[in-house]
Amino acid sequence: MIFQTLPIAFGQMPGGTLVGFLFFILLVFAAWTSAISLVEPLVAWLVENRGYAAGSRAAGLTALAGRIFGNLALLSLNLWQGDARFTFFGKGFLDLFDWITSNVMLPLGGLLISVFAAWIMTRESSRGELGLPNGMRISPVAGCWSAMFTPLWRIGLIC
Repeated sequence: MIFQTLPIAFGQMPGGTLVGFLFFILLVFAAWTSAISLVEPLVAWLVENRGYAAGSRAAGLTALAGRIFGNLALLSLNLWQGDARFTFFGKGFLDLFDWITSNVMLPLGGLLISVFAAWIMTRESSRGELGLPNGMRISPVAGCWSAMFTPLWRIGLIC
């Protein structure tokens, strides 16, 4: 929609060529910064846990993986679209990635975060993350809610 509707809208407004140019330049910067923020945790993990030199091999491997998955998603929208050889569970690569992300990874991530926050984090860590003073206690109702009801509710959402 951005590449179909907005150029028409920019073309009909005074100074729209300049505004449209600036908008799309800023859109490129927004896309790059988002891509960097998505790649950063994997690069950090490779550097910290696998001993790769910072900024070289880890970034290259991450960029290569991104290129491969990006090309698979791109091909599923044009050359491979409708070809049964390149579908999994009746979905192309992009649709499969989208389904796994929204229906598996997001709910599972929420469940794991709620279990971690309720059962693994210490009270001192929780108090510090919430910005509570040292003498202030966390309500037993809030503790019970986060320890019992939130994980059960998330499991219900997944099922």
